[in-house]
Amino acid sequence: MNKPRQTIPQPTRRRLRVFAFDPAASVQLETAVINDAVVDLSWEAAWEGAIELGPTNDYLEVIDFDPTSGHFYAPIDLNDPWILGQDGLAPAEANPQFHQQMVFAVAMRTIRNFERALGRPVFWAMPEDDPRVLARRNHDKKAKDYPPFIKRLRIYPHALRQANAYYSPAKGALLFGYFKAKPRFADDEGEWVFTCLSQDIIAHETAHAILHGLRRRSVEATNADSLAFHEAFADIIALMQHFTMDNVVRHELSRNGGKLRSANLLTGLASQFGQATGRSGPLRQALGILSDEQTERERKREPVTRTLKDAREPHDRGQYLVIAVFDAFVTIYERRTRDLFAMTGTRPGDDRLSEQLIARLADEAAKVAHSVLNMCVRGLDYLPPADATFGDFLRAVITADFDLVPEDPLKYRVAFAESFRKREIPAPGCMSYAPDSLCWEPPDLSAFDSIAADSELLFADALKGLTLYARVNGSSPERVKSKGVDPRYDTQGLDDYITGRNSEYVSGDVANRNLREEAMRVVMRNQVNLHTWLINPDDSLAVERLWEALLGLRTLPLGKPQSAPPTGRNHASPKSISATVLNPAKWQRGWPEVWREAVEPGDNEALLLPRLEVHSARISRRAGPDGNELFQLIAQVTQRRMGFFDPADQKRVDRDGPMPREKPDFWFRGGATILVDLRDGRLQRVIRQRIDNDTRLERQRKFVLGDDVALAMAAGRNDGGGGNPLAVSTLETEPFAFLHGDG
Repeated sequence: MNKPRQTIPQPTRRRLRVFAFDPAASVQLETAVINDAVVDLSWEAAWEGAIELGPTNDYLEVIDFDPTSGHFYAPIDLNDPWILGQDGLAPAEANPQFHQQMVFAVAMRTIRNFERALGRPVFWAMPEDDPRVLARRNHDKKAKDYPPFIKRLRIYPHALRQANAYYSPAKGALLFGYFKAKPRFADDEGEWVFTCLSQDIIAHETAHAILHGLRRRSVEATNADSLAFHEAFADIIALMQHFTMDNVVRHELSRNGGKLRSANLLTGLASQFGQATGRSGPLRQALGILSDEQTERERKREPVTRTLKDAREPHDRGQYLVIAVFDAFVTIYERRTRDLFAMTGTRPGDDRLSEQLIARLADEAAKVAHSVLNMCVRGLDYLPPADATFGDFLRAVITADFDLVPEDPLKYRVAFAESFRKREIPAPGCMSYAPDSLCWEPPDLSAFDSIAADSELLFADALKGLTLYARVNGSSPERVKSKGVDPRYDTQGLDDYITGRNSEYVSGDVANRNLREEAMRVVMRNQVNLHTWLINPDDSLAVERLWEALLGLRTLPLGKPQSAPPTGRNHASPKSISATVLNPAKWQRGWPEVWREAVEPGDNEALLLPRLEVHSARISRRAGPDGNELFQLIAQVTQRRMGFFDPADQKRVDRDGPMPREKPDFWFRGGATILVDLRDGRLQRVIRQRIDNDTRLERQRKFVLGDDVALAMAAGRNDGGGGNPLAVSTLETEPFAFLHGDG
């Protein structure tokens, strides 16, 4: 008689041991008791690939090759029963397999935190040194469009023998270094230091990679805040994740009487974060400033509040963004725990608090840290697609939080606004720092009322061509076809990719396709379809002009308008916008009539049709703490314009267009972040930067000319192999190698 088959339930969690800080904390009595930590990850779901040697999964591929010694270290198998039975390998500096385990565990924890806040999967940007990317950047007419994503981010735990670690946009990888520290005393040989064993460095570099995948233009130096934002945001993620580790937070609160605004705590954090390399990034500088200010308060002296204007060097500005977010975090924590101290008859800073109170305080700190981390991550979707500032980030955080959590009884948004105002971080375009004033305004669609039947459904036609969810059902996506009337975009190369014929990056085997791969295909299909919708004009010139005004872009041929546009605004069309030259011989071959109407007859012989890029078209589904849900399309559309250091050259090219093979001194970008509420198809937000904004163009010109790194990056981007003496091409493709290095 056959016995019934026993069904063993799949595990729900995968626990992996890590250092809470880095190995140095294990040899200090004060931190050794809390330095052994466990990262708790969800077990792989049925629609995900299994973890393989490396470790390798759907998101990451750890490759442990040491190029200095030419040695491959054997990869760890996280499914080995002995490893599963002890929550992974025990922390050990000398064990390369533990190094692999730690970078994987911390990076996956960071990824899951982002996905929880974003409401969608994380994707990685295509490496800059991919041959297809290089061909497109060199304007090779034979180069096909390339897929914007890769499936896995590679991690090299021992890539460099130097005191550095960085995310490489060129390679699509995280590169961690190791080095021998300076001797501390006579006859000391110096200790080996591995950056891949520092939890904050791993989280920091992973955040860089995620941010680049979300915002491809975020690595360009266009204003004093641009690269500083990348560094500061990555530090904010590392800092907030620190406060979600229960044993660490309990220890810190117990030592400091339940206070997070303690000089002792801030000094300790500043010494622990980043000590693996000794680099003084925005996080350590920020904690140092906060510690100095708090020391003055504890000495009953009013401290001098340092503000953003004190940062004279653009790349030092990041510390003030970290300070502002951390100060908001502590303010919210203090408000949430006030009743706990009152009920127990204690005060913050008391020497002896009960274990039960410390546990409750730690729980509140973790909740606030998760909330602040989620607010910051959600804000990324509400930033303009390029040239964002710290003030834009504040407005993005406030608006994203308002859309998901309309009621704010604990005043999280007020805490953020007050903290940014205290550090004098400007928010241009706002009447005040009141949260309702900081919110991005809904789009003004009143001009469409006399033209469109229902201006609230302006985006409905675009939505008809989009896929709003990903599913694994064994069917192949239908082929996306170009309309065949526009020379600016050929989708053939991308068609091959999204229909599975390009197997180099995503498997075309339908039977083995998983949900994340399908979500990646959906995003790329939506980008193609949205681009096609944008570049094919409306039948009405008036409607098309209104769309140009709404998005801040140019979609009609660049030329002098025949009459004033219906909005009454000046629709100057600078011919410095990146464009395709229209062949007059093709005017009788089906070009839209509205293009003829857009310009004076005398311009017909030399029309320039502007190009644009759809960087992202992603679907997010988020749930707020009060049960409110958001189901959104988030699209980023950009356009670029040639920028010149000489205003006379700028005026000439704006008026006449560029001369043959003329290159800009820098690229100026405009664009819009489009948010659509998919519950009713309503155009919810349009966060734009106008391509014809000459004031912003002048601001970028002055910044690039006054900043050596920005100047070198601009020269490298536009050098094209021509030998520009200002060009440092590695700065363009590897900005973080320089920012994280010794100089």
